[in-house]
Amino acid sequence: MKTIVVHIPKRCKNPKMEIFDESIDVINNSRSKKYLFEDTTILAMGTGGKLLIDYYNEKYFGKKKKTEVKSKKKRIKSVDKNELKKAINKQKEFLNGKVDKSFW
Repeated sequence: MKTIVVHIPKRCKNPKMEIFDESIDVINNSRSKKYLFEDTTILAMGTGGKLLIDYYNEKYFGKKKKTEVKSKKKRIKSVDKNELKKAINKQKEFLNGKVDKSFW
């Protein structure tokens, strides 16, 4: 579990997101200046993973998570049986080694 913090630093207008490996209690401690400075405005703080990061990105930064686009299936045109038989016979001849100059 990671601790995700969305905050506005002292001399900044835009929010920033930081991800820490420490516990939420250690980061939120008023004596700890190692993680967040004194005059930061904390907008959100939570423990979680990728889903929480996606939620905060959407809520505070306007970034929507990417969704995979499903590809459309291509329709196969119907083939005449005669053309199919010719192609199969041509492949058989090629595999047997009976190739004419006009093969290709």
